[in-house]
Amino acid sequence: MMAMADETHTDLAATPRRGAVARTSPIVPRDSISGHALIAVVAIMTFLASLTTGAVVLIQQAAHEWQSDIARELTIQVRPVAGRDIEADVQRAAALAKGIGGVAEARAIGLALHGIETPRPMTHDLIKNLLDEVGAEVVIESNGDVPF
Repeated sequence: MMAMADETHTDLAATPRRGAVARTSPIVPRDSISGHALIAVVAIMTFLASLTTGAVVLIQQAAHEWQSDIARELTIQVRPVAGRDIEADVQRAAALAKGIGGVAEARAIGLALHGIETPRPMTHDLIKNLLDEVGAEVVIESNGDVPF
């Protein structure tokens, strides 16, 4: 019975009275050390967030420039094979690379190899359709490790 009386008393104390003005107080008092420390921490965090944002923008620009540079380059690896003249293989690879139009064509070939369709036909599609129409067959041969 005593416990019930305590619960009732607590419930009545927790309910605000009619017409009472609710007083608000700051979580951290303004004129205290902890209030000033909190303002300093918020200022430091804002500064660090600004530095982070600036760093992200710089890294994004550098990554974009790096990606653009890579898109304009081509690397050919010629592996030495026993019994072959590596210098001749390098010369042949360089000659083949000079005959290739560029990265756009390489991307087009990659799209075709992966079966990805483009909104309009690409040059290799037109050539393939022309060869199919005349009944020609393209044979790709391989000489050792160097396909041609």
